[in-house]
Amino acid sequence: MVYENLIFFLVVIVVYSTKVATDPPQVTAAAAAGLFAAKALAFWLLAHRVFRDVRRAAGYFAAQQRLSILAVVLFVVDIYLLGGKYFLAHLPLARQVPVLLNLAGIALYFFYLAMLWLAAGGGYRRLFGGRQTRIGFLKSQVRTNLPVVLPWLILSGLFDLLHLTSIPYLNRIAASRWGEPLALLLFFLLLAVLLPALVHRLWGCTPLPDGPVRRQMEAFCRAQKLQVAGILLWPLFEGQALSAAVMGLTGRFRYILITPGLLRVLTPEELEAVLAHEIGHVKHRHLPLYLVFFMGFGLLAHLAADPLTYLAVSSDLFLGLFRIIRPSYENLDLLTSVPLFLALVLYFRYVFGFFMRNFERQADLFAIKATGTGRPLGQALDRIALLSGDIRDLPSWHHFGIGERVRFLEACEDDPHRIRRHDRKVRHMLLGYLLVMTGLSALAWQMPVDTLAHEADGRFAEAVVTSRLEADPRNETWPRLLGDLRAERGQYGPALAAYEQALALASDHPETLNNLAWLLVTAEDPGIRDPARGLTLARKAAQLRPTGYILDTLAHAQWATGDTRGALATERQAIAQDPEKLDYYRRQMERFVAPAKLPPLDQLEGWTP
Repeated sequence: MVYENLIFFLVVIVVYSTKVATDPPQVTAAAAAGLFAAKALAFWLLAHRVFRDVRRAAGYFAAQQRLSILAVVLFVVDIYLLGGKYFLAHLPLARQVPVLLNLAGIALYFFYLAMLWLAAGGGYRRLFGGRQTRIGFLKSQVRTNLPVVLPWLILSGLFDLLHLTSIPYLNRIAASRWGEPLALLLFFLLLAVLLPALVHRLWGCTPLPDGPVRRQMEAFCRAQKLQVAGILLWPLFEGQALSAAVMGLTGRFRYILITPGLLRVLTPEELEAVLAHEIGHVKHRHLPLYLVFFMGFGLLAHLAADPLTYLAVSSDLFLGLFRIIRPSYENLDLLTSVPLFLALVLYFRYVFGFFMRNFERQADLFAIKATGTGRPLGQALDRIALLSGDIRDLPSWHHFGIGERVRFLEACEDDPHRIRRHDRKVRHMLLGYLLVMTGLSALAWQMPVDTLAHEADGRFAEAVVTSRLEADPRNETWPRLLGDLRAERGQYGPALAAYEQALALASDHPETLNNLAWLLVTAEDPGIRDPARGLTLARKAAQLRPTGYILDTLAHAQWATGDTRGALATERQAIAQDPEKLDYYRRQMERFVAPAKLPPLDQLEGWTP
């Protein structure tokens, strides 16, 4: 479940990070608290019912997965619909120290997981013979999953400290476009080296006692030229879980973890095969490659997040959903963040998952290279599957199913050329990954972000106004605004239709008269252009509201119909009404003068700068 929880936590972090804490909720604090309590109670009752009915190990893990997904959904509801981040931001020092706000958000998600784990504790004892109380099981699950979010919390704290410092050079770097990605890269490199020493303490790991088993494992590591800082007992599920792992990029901070339960069931030959599998991860450099996959997604997300969001917002699908759902402005960030959520889930589920499965297969095959046969590892895997609740044929998105792994081991032992072919396949896929990620990053870098943003803003604003018009069809404001948006984007026919609709609703509204007149006078489409009617509308608008910009429209209409001297006189009235825009009106007058071959402005009667 740790791998599944990794994706769930990443989604939670993205959801929480993209929500603005200052957005007020649509419900009162009392209503939000009541709905939150009702959801929590329903989740608690559901979790207990689900785990009460579980009868097999496979069903237990499936129930954990489904309820974890539901916990993510409930968290999203809390943050986006109930104003969770807004209320959490009112905790003491939460606004001043963002890491505290992030910690509060993660604690909210852990609250749902805690209910899940408390409910799962009974099923764990019944199915796996555990001795932990529900509280003990809960504590062990928190310790197991906490390292998944520790990097984010530590990084948030470091950024808080950086923003509090008065070192101009560091602050300039942090504020630059590449400041955050560079800081993330340096941080993850440091964390990848040092985190194993912290994690094994958090998990309660202890050194494997001296004895024949430890000496056998140490001798095997020496024979494979593997440096480790320690071989540790891993008390996962009270030590009854049948698992092993390797952590750490360097020998000084590298640890081999193995559960007591696995040690009890393996023969010496099978133990060496399992150990060879873990060493295979190191020899094939899978651990630094995992770091590459994380940083690859981070880099691509940094470069592509804005263009992807703008493209999504401009799409007909998004705008159609917006018109159907009509979310509040406070929750638009959830809708616009959907592409990033999907990209994250798809990347880690399918891209990262693909390489994880094939890395596990590479590590399995290293056992054949190291021990000369794959039979001990196959036997160990079969025994693990049987003792874990007969999960041999249970599919896995990150490891392959145990049955698949055993069959592949047997096939490779019969045909050793398969090993080289698989290694070559992984190398080629890694090269393809690097080429694709480089290409996508270059494409994202070259995308015209400003143009995409302008197009997205225009189309989205039009969708908002259209939605308001559908809800309030008798209000002249909405078709007029719709006409403004369309005219700005050069959609003269639809703009004219919108202005006509607004004029039909309010025939004496000066704004509508002025904007329609401007369209008729300035439209580049000769089928739309109608200066004579534009002059009539502009005169009526100026009579109703003789402001500078309306008088400018009238002047433009006069000039377009051949009355240049009248246009100059009207522009002088506009200057008198709005002297702050003198430079603009002067440019307009110079524009009027040039085609008519009149004297320069300073020689015209009545002109004063």
